[in-house]
Amino acid sequence: MSLIHRLILFSIWILLNGCLTTRAELREVEQQRTQVSAAQERQAQAVARLDEYDQQFRNLSGRLDVAENQIVQINAGHSDRQSQDIKMREDFDAKFKAYEEALKKLELEVKSLNDELRTLKTKKEAPPAAKTGSAKDAYANAEAAFGRKDWKQAIVEYENYRKAAPKGKSYPAATLKIGMSFHELNMKDEAKAFYEEVLAKFPESKEAKKASQRLKSMK
Repeated sequence: MSLIHRLILFSIWILLNGCLTTRAELREVEQQRTQVSAAQERQAQAVARLDEYDQQFRNLSGRLDVAENQIVQINAGHSDRQSQDIKMREDFDAKFKAYEEALKKLELEVKSLNDELRTLKTKKEAPPAAKTGSAKDAYANAEAAFGRKDWKQAIVEYENYRKAAPKGKSYPAATLKIGMSFHELNMKDEAKAFYEEVLAKFPESKEAKKASQRLKSMK
């Protein structure tokens, strides 16, 4: 083979090697681009997921703030209701205590009045009539107490009159009003006893009619 042919073949060989190298490089560059694109796409997807997670976190944080505010409001309302309940119980206890004290006081007064009445009933015959002036004073005092609705004092004064004037003209009225005074004090058994005394001793009197009406109203 001549030298020229050899040179031509060598040149062709070099040219072919150069093309092959360039193509290999091109493929490598293309592969690198493809990898870069894939990496960029994965990066973009990761950023998108991160944004989505961040938005979800913000939403959860917002709902958590709302829930915390609701809990604070509920606790505040519960505290107010507890305070109201405590105040209501305290008011009720105070009223109940006052009621108990008033009831005990009234029971003592009624007991005292019963004892006084029992003493009056168990006494022997009344002593001789006192002076007329004394009987009039007793009846006047009784009428005054009855007029101002001082039932206890009226009972005592009417009984004083009955002692001072057992045959006095106002004896039926005094007996009737003793019964009425007991009636006002809600001591119905005692009132009934005096109403019946009026009917028994003075059946034809106007006081007897009133006593009869009172007895009927008690049934």
